[in-house]
Amino acid sequence: MARMLRAGFFAGAVAAAAGEAVGARANPIRRVVSMLQLMQEKVAAEGKQEEELFHRFMCFCTTGAKDLEASISASETRIEQATA
Repeated sequence: MARMLRAGFFAGAVAAAAGEAVGARANPIRRVVSMLQLMQEKVAAEGKQEEELFHRFMCFCTTGAKDLEASISASETRIEQATA
């Protein structure tokens, strides 16, 4: 009796798995929807990465310009002192 229950359960599980595999291949609309969902996740991840890079670049622009101005003014004073 227990063997028959296990055999029936196993056969049912195999049939369900086969049905899902056939269903996934047979339904092109589901495949398109799944592909679009994957693309949406990928685009969202790329957007977050681009936003992070943008913020890093903007931070570099604001601090880099200040550092460059300070370096130029320090160099100008050294040039004036060297020529005097």
